[in-house]
Formats: sequence, C-alpha cells, structure tokens
Amino acid sequence: MNGKRISEAVIFSGGPTPSTEILNFIEDNSFVIAADSGLDNALALGCLPNILIGDLDSISAEGLDWADNNVEIITFPKDKDKSDLELAMEYAVANCEAVLLIDSGLGRVDQLYGLFAVLGSDIVSTIPCRAIVSNSLITVVRNRVEIHNRTNNLVSIFAHSGEATGVTTSGFRWNLDGATLNSNSTLGLSNEIKNDSGIISVRNGTLLVIQPDVF
Repeated sequence: MNGKRISEAVIFSGGPTPSTEILNFIEDNSFVIAADSGLDNALALGCLPNILIGDLDSISAEGLDWADNNVEIITFPKDKDKSDLELAMEYAVANCEAVLLIDSGLGRVDQLYGLFAVLGSDIVSTIPCRAIVSNSLITVVRNRVEIHNRTNNLVSIFAHSGEATGVTTSGFRWNLDGATLNSNSTLGLSNEIKNDSGIISVRNGTLLVIQPDVF
C-alpha cells in the first residue's frame, strides 16, 4: 500500500460464512483482508477483498482462481508458527488505523480460542480493535473507550490475558471505580448501559467488552 495507512481494515476469517447482518458494520471505504478461506466468506457476502493472506490450504479452488486474477496474494508455508488470522492481523496493524475482525463463531472451537488469543495479544496494542463473533460485538480496551448502546443495553466486561487494574466505568447500571479484574472473574458479566453510551477505562491490562445480540 506504498506506506499509506487506511482508516480501517476488515479481516474475514475462515470457517462457516457469517450472517449478512455484519455488512451493517462495514464502512464502504474499508480495506478488506481475507485470511485464507475468509476470501470465500467475503465474496459470499458481496465484499471484494483487497488482499489475500495465508497458507491457502482451506480456500476453495474458485476463490483462489478469483484471487489470482483480482488481488494481491501474500502466501506463507503450511508449516508455520502463526495462524493465518494472526498473520492477517499483523498486516492490518502495520498498515491501517483500526481493525474489525469478522467470524461466524460457528467453526472449530480451537480456531475460535485462537481468535480470542489474537485479540488479547500485543499485536493489537497500538490500534483500536473490534470483532464481530457470531452476533456479538467485541471491543478491545487498553486505555479508554466509549461503548455505544446497540439493539439491547447488555454489556459484559472481562479481563483478558491476565489481571486488569484501574478499571473504571461510567454510564452503566453497575459502575466500577479503579477496580481490579482477574481473567477468571465474572464480576463484569451482564452489565447494562443506562442511556446511549458508557465509558470504560483501564490503567493496566486488557479488557474485552462484549455486547451480545447486536443483530
């Protein structure tokens, strides 16, 4: 991309195709990255990828043929230490200002666990990161974020990849003031936004803010 950073990257993962409802979360000028067979998912939803990244062991023959004639392809060997999704995320972080990851949540459980591992990794520590998994919107919080009310007012807040300290919230039914959340705690489960939005901040650590049933 000649060093030019795009406003937001949208990464399509592999596995079953997500709901068409996710299209409402994608901006028209987004840079679409396909992680291997995520290209098939993107095309099925009418999103034309800008780049294909991965070892290409799960993409369909039709998808690969389309990619060969239409987009840049960055290939990696099958024997590697990182998932295709992690490689796609690294590309997004290096070239874009924000990232939205798309996954149906209906595929292999180990792959889903790997997705959450990527969300909590240092890879996404420098840019805003969100994910739509199944029909839930997930926001990664490393400092301060405003969370907007969606179709319902439900919000759950979890510490990810260890302890999160100095967790403070406002605008929720139950607020926290400099609290410590452990990764095995359910303290932040099933909170509620009182009005149009709420503020969540953390001094140290990483939070995953999950808004279920957004469509």
